[in-house]
Amino acid sequence: MRRESEQHGVFINNSPYSLLIYVLLNKNWRFDDYVFTDRMPLVIQKRLKTLGLRVFSQKNVGGRKNGFLGKMLYRLSIYFEFPRFLFFIAGRNYSSAAGNDELVFALPFLKKGMTLIEDGTINYQGRSFFERRRKKDFLYFPIRVFYGKNYLPFGFSPLIKKIILTGLQRVDPEIERKVQLIDLAVLWQQKSDEEKKEILFLFGMKTDFLSQLQNYPVLLITQHLPIPEKDKVAIYDRLLDGVDNKKVLIKTHYAESTDYHQYFQDSTVFCEPIPLQLFDILGYRPQKVVTISSTAALHYKEMGVEVVFAGSSIDPRIEKVAGKIG
Repeated sequence: MRRESEQHGVFINNSPYSLLIYVLLNKNWRFDDYVFTDRMPLVIQKRLKTLGLRVFSQKNVGGRKNGFLGKMLYRLSIYFEFPRFLFFIAGRNYSSAAGNDELVFALPFLKKGMTLIEDGTINYQGRSFFERRRKKDFLYFPIRVFYGKNYLPFGFSPLIKKIILTGLQRVDPEIERKVQLIDLAVLWQQKSDEEKKEILFLFGMKTDFLSQLQNYPVLLITQHLPIPEKDKVAIYDRLLDGVDNKKVLIKTHYAESTDYHQYFQDSTVFCEPIPLQLFDILGYRPQKVVTISSTAALHYKEMGVEVVFAGSSIDPRIEKVAGKIG
């Protein structure tokens, strides 16, 4: 382990997928500090602590997140957490910062330079998408209070010098020069056996489960979407029309609370917060992938797997929040 006088990196994000990219890309991830919002699954946070790493986890002291008042209280709760966060990073000699520049906990690191880590198709949206988003959600961008009302996240700020992406979609020309493209499978193969074991432990991936995956030739990838549960389930039901549900593996999104067992009783539902990309790295190849607009399905399409990709335009409420996908 590093001595206190040595430098550390810091990761600021709320996505297990981004965390997977970070640990695959960073040889020294076992020495770094981790800063999460309350969206990062607790089980992953606990495993990082089990590995002996320092973890800051935002507590949701603002209550519910639904409705205008709930969202405002939730955002204010982040400010209440900020002093505790500053105490967490006090005295640390960070050599690098990576993650998501939209989070308020990225504030102390932006001026020194921060590397963005892919979080999905939102990293591939253009300037106009974030400008529209900024007008609607002004209260939800606390970083703009400190770095100007015109601050745009996800690489459009001159403070961001580097963006790590996997090439899911075409990159906006304005930020293209900042982008470094990576291949997750190649990064995995470059890890030692011991490093692979640590990563599998971190995400709770059990090798015996991998052997069972081949029993499910159809994969449904769900999402955390801005529509009522009944509407979301109705779309999935239409997309699976004609498919034997006993052959379907439903991989849920870590931020969802929907009980898919209730709606698809004949299917197998996998709710562990393991990034689907890790399944792919370890060799799971379904015959058919079904999703509304999950970016995890795009890689399967490139491999020649049949992909039913409805796209965000299937519901205007989804496209309004996520942008045009598919």
